[in-house]
Amino acid sequence: MNEQRTKPFDRLNAIIAGSIWLFCLMMYVRTQAPTFSFWDCGEFVAATTTLGIPHPPGSPLYILFGRIFSMTPLWSDIAVRVNFFSGFSSAFTALFSYLSIVRILRVSLSADSELLSKYLPYAGGISGALFAAFSLTNWLNSVEAEVYGFTLALCLAVFWLSLVYWEHKGTAFSNKLLVLIIYIAYLGIGVHMTIYLFLPVVALFFILQKNVSQMSWLLVGGVVLSELYMIFALSSRPGEIAYYVPVVIVALLYFFYMFSFEMIPKVHFVIGGGFLASILPLFSYAISGLSNTNRQHSSNDIALWIGLISFAILNLFALWLLLNPKRKHKTVDRAVVIGAVFVLVASAMIALLYLPKGYEFFLLVAGIPLVVFLYMIRSKLNYTTLIALVGLSGVVIGIYPMIYGIVISALIVAFVGFSGRYSGWKTALVALFIAVIGFSVHLFIPIRSAQQPVINENNPSESIRATVNFLERKQYGSESMVERMFKRRAEWSSQFGDFRRMGFWRFFTDQYGVSGSRSVVFILLGFFGLWEVIRRRSDLGIPLVLLILLTSVGLILYMNFADGSRQLPGGGGGHLEVRDRDYFFTPAFVLFGMAIGIGIAMVVQTVHQSLATRSDSFRRAGIAVACLLFFLPIITIAGNYHRADRSRNYIPYDYGWNLLSSCDKDAILFTHGDNDTFPLWALQEAYGLRKDVRVVNLSLANTKWYIKQIVHTMGLDLKKTDAEIDAMRPYRASDGAGMRLQDQVIDALVDNYYGKRPIYFSVTVGSSARKYRGRPVDHRLQLVGMLWEFADVETPLQVDVERTFEYFSKDGRFMARGVNDPTIYQDEATSRLTRNYANAFLMLADTLKKAGDLEKAEEITRKAIYLIPQANDPVEFLAALFSEQGRLDDLDSLISSAKAGDVKLLKVLLGRGYRMQKQPDEAERILKETLRDNPTFRPALEELMRLYFEGSQVLQMKQLLQQWLQFNPRDERISGMLRELKAGIQTQRQGDSL
Repeated sequence: MNEQRTKPFDRLNAIIAGSIWLFCLMMYVRTQAPTFSFWDCGEFVAATTTLGIPHPPGSPLYILFGRIFSMTPLWSDIAVRVNFFSGFSSAFTALFSYLSIVRILRVSLSADSELLSKYLPYAGGISGALFAAFSLTNWLNSVEAEVYGFTLALCLAVFWLSLVYWEHKGTAFSNKLLVLIIYIAYLGIGVHMTIYLFLPVVALFFILQKNVSQMSWLLVGGVVLSELYMIFALSSRPGEIAYYVPVVIVALLYFFYMFSFEMIPKVHFVIGGGFLASILPLFSYAISGLSNTNRQHSSNDIALWIGLISFAILNLFALWLLLNPKRKHKTVDRAVVIGAVFVLVASAMIALLYLPKGYEFFLLVAGIPLVVFLYMIRSKLNYTTLIALVGLSGVVIGIYPMIYGIVISALIVAFVGFSGRYSGWKTALVALFIAVIGFSVHLFIPIRSAQQPVINENNPSESIRATVNFLERKQYGSESMVERMFKRRAEWSSQFGDFRRMGFWRFFTDQYGVSGSRSVVFILLGFFGLWEVIRRRSDLGIPLVLLILLTSVGLILYMNFADGSRQLPGGGGGHLEVRDRDYFFTPAFVLFGMAIGIGIAMVVQTVHQSLATRSDSFRRAGIAVACLLFFLPIITIAGNYHRADRSRNYIPYDYGWNLLSSCDKDAILFTHGDNDTFPLWALQEAYGLRKDVRVVNLSLANTKWYIKQIVHTMGLDLKKTDAEIDAMRPYRASDGAGMRLQDQVIDALVDNYYGKRPIYFSVTVGSSARKYRGRPVDHRLQLVGMLWEFADVETPLQVDVERTFEYFSKDGRFMARGVNDPTIYQDEATSRLTRNYANAFLMLADTLKKAGDLEKAEEITRKAIYLIPQANDPVEFLAALFSEQGRLDDLDSLISSAKAGDVKLLKVLLGRGYRMQKQPDEAERILKETLRDNPTFRPALEELMRLYFEGSQVLQMKQLLQQWLQFNPRDERISGMLRELKAGIQTQRQGDSL
């Protein structure tokens, strides 16, 4: 136990690690946002600069460190200082990634005396660290005020320290490391719960003895996979998963095991062939995607029966292998038994698909593989550490389970320690104590909340129950996330596949600078690296693979993202995720980036060894070519730079400013979501701008804690006491109108302040939320700048022309920096929000047009096109304006220069202009050309029909309709018109013959 470290300090390794940290930090600073970004960033900037309480679970450690960074005088903009905290942290993620890879490669690569082998760990570490650092999602999180940079730095620090611990396990130094790791992990929960995904895997180093066999590590992997699969199976709908899905999973693992042999036993070829025959339906269905014919459907049925029969035969063969009394050779016996077990495991996984579903049944069966595993390796466990870690794991379920778990496990550890039955009990008790010290950072939440800061979400200091609910992330509801994952809110293909905003595969293939099929090189390198580490050092490879699985598959199951396809009982689930959810998978992308670096080093050594017998020149050339793989991170950095570069993106700041600057003094502004609220909080609290405006978020106004803050923090009178607020309930009015809490808040504020304070709705608030007395309030709204003002108006949704024109025209009021710059990347949310600018411009332009002020209508539309060139509507509006005025040269010029707009629609407008200017030949040419290029575009057909009708060109009308039906044979309306036209022509001919 007194053994100390004897390895000399590796100066080169330290220099490389420091250089990686510095390079990554410089890149993050170069690309960091100049203010704040959309989504939670504005809230975090506001909360860190005021020591406020952001959304649950509050991230107290992030807020405290963020406050320190917000005071550093490195930049004049306070948001940039907080952004720097993310880049500063993420640079440490890269550093610890590098150190972890080097440590894994040093013990995994084959040792020899050549210089190449000496430096391969460094090269693999550099490339893997760069893949991790500049994977797209991690890079995006590193240039804005978010918790993920700090979280990942702590996660990778814990992983690296665990590798050091494993190397020195059994020494006094390792015990100190264990306590340090536990402290960092539970302190890190104060940033984000992501760090706890690392702790179960890290715990394996603590609870397993150093001399545990490779088979034991493989069993560890099997237990974790079985738990993940049980969640998958028991949260699926009956009959949703085909039998061959679990067979494919087992087959992949089997082939990995099979090809890990130097000399593969013959029995494995037989079992492997049986697995391939059993999953034949999968290949058939894949082919059917290319040929959707009846014959192919018939082939699918045949393949299904072949697969079922093959799997039945495979099971009989496996049973025969296990029960055959003639087996003698011990080595063959082991291969036979393991092969048969794989087959029977596949059968058990299929059976699990047909057992009762849900969380309760999962609790009944989940412990079975775990208990079996612990029994099998019972002589290789550190029991006191295991007991302590089981007690600490209650934090995943909730605060009270964590408290009970710590107390009970401490008592048990103390008892077995004093009884003298197990060693290491003192270290286990210290670990429990230090975990409590780390988790105590959460005391900041109720203490600071009690001081009623401006940002005080959920008011967690209201009671102990409120604090617990806050820490358990219960902002809007009370259902446990663990229970919720057994009620699937999306199709499996959406959650695992390429579905927008949520599909894991969609995000994964987009991480390393290339996308789609081009990413296969990186993916194969990563899998090869994982394969080789498991094969060579399972005690390091299995934990790395399990981390990747937990942070990818585990999170897919746990987060249970919704794709809008499923409406669950009670009304939940029937929605699409509001934004890209890739950030949840950041740890997986970082870890797989590390695996790519490991894979490259393994490839280079494999080439080196395979060319050992060749000539020196040939061997050196082959190794040189292989070493080019180390430069692949350049592709990742170059490919992701544009999307990750926020250095000139002021759009979120300007969007918030435009909402606030549209308000008159002392206004009440109703907002709805994150992106029309958090930027305003940042501007008011971090920048001190327009603090006279009271921003009321209607989503939060459905919670009573927020309604109380409207009264006590914002100083708005609702004519309700706290007791009356507590008694508020949704109800249905006598006229049938539903009255949510937010509707009641709107009513109270309008009743008390209309005529005393300006009252506005953000343009992002939907019509269903714009209510008063339970009824739509559009008939009382007028557009002023970027807001709907509550006023007495003559027509619904009219525009205050004078004030809105002045707002868009006067310098310093409306800002849209960078919206028209194609070198600034705009994601889906940004593009969607900036379209609100175009809508406001067009409402003003249309009002001016109707008033006869065509000059100002054109002026404001041209400004919209200049500021928001990617928006279609301004271009099409101006084109229609030119067409109606007969300004065909201007329209033609607009079509050739516009960066947006539906070109075929613009050409129809040009053709209409020529028709109205009595130039039928030119109109016909343009419209026929448009219809030829777009044979299903109905506006072109209708405009050309008008032209022929005005010229009484009946035969041309007939030919046009016949041509249309060639491409649109199901258009019944046009078919009817053609019949009437033919009948009219026939009647006319008969009349002419008479």
